[in-house]
Amino acid sequence: MNEKYYPAYYDGDIREFSSSELWAYKQDEGLWSGRLSTGLLGLTNCEPGNKGPKGKGEILLGIGVEGLRQLVDWGFIPCPICTPENPKFEADRRWNFLYIIQNNIKKKYGFSNPRDFCDKSKLPFDARRLNWEEIIPVLDATPSRIYLPKGLKEEELKDLETRFNCIGFILPPVGFYDKNILGHFNQYIF
Repeated sequence: MNEKYYPAYYDGDIREFSSSELWAYKQDEGLWSGRLSTGLLGLTNCEPGNKGPKGKGEILLGIGVEGLRQLVDWGFIPCPICTPENPKFEADRRWNFLYIIQNNIKKKYGFSNPRDFCDKSKLPFDARRLNWEEIIPVLDATPSRIYLPKGLKEEELKDLETRFNCIGFILPPVGFYDKNILGHFNQYIF
C-alpha cells in the first residue's frame, strides 16, 4: 500500500507522518489543518479545504493541543466554512477550540474575547500574517500560490517578496479571491 505522508507539528517539531499515523492521532489527540495558500486553520474534514492542492508546501497539520496552539502562533486563522470554533460533527466537538487557544489569541492579537479571533472584520483574510520565516525553511517548499487581500499596493507585495527572498525562496504567484474569473484567483502583477 502506498501511503501518503504529510508534514505535521508534533512534540515541538515538524516532521512527516503517514496518513495512517495521522488517522490514529486524529482519533486520540485531534488533528488540525493549516492551509498555507490562504492562512486558514480548519478541520481535516473541511470540504473546501480538501479541494485545494495537497502537495508539499500546501498544508501543515497540527497534532493535538500543542499542534493547534502552534498553528495559531504561526498566524493561521479559523476557516469560515468548517468553523473549527463551532464544529458541525460530533467527533470534532470534543475539542474546545477557543478554550484551548485563548491564551495564544490574547498574546498574539491582544483579543480578550476569543470570539474576536473568528471575526473576519477584526482579523481579515491575509496570508502575509503567516510566519513564513519559520515554516517554509522546515517544509523546504512553498504553496503553489498565496491569497492576499484585494487592493494591495506594489510596495506591500514587494515586502512579501523580500521576506521570501531573505529565507532563500521565490515568492509564488500572489493574488486575491475573485469568484468571477476562472480558477477564482486574480493574480497580482508587479
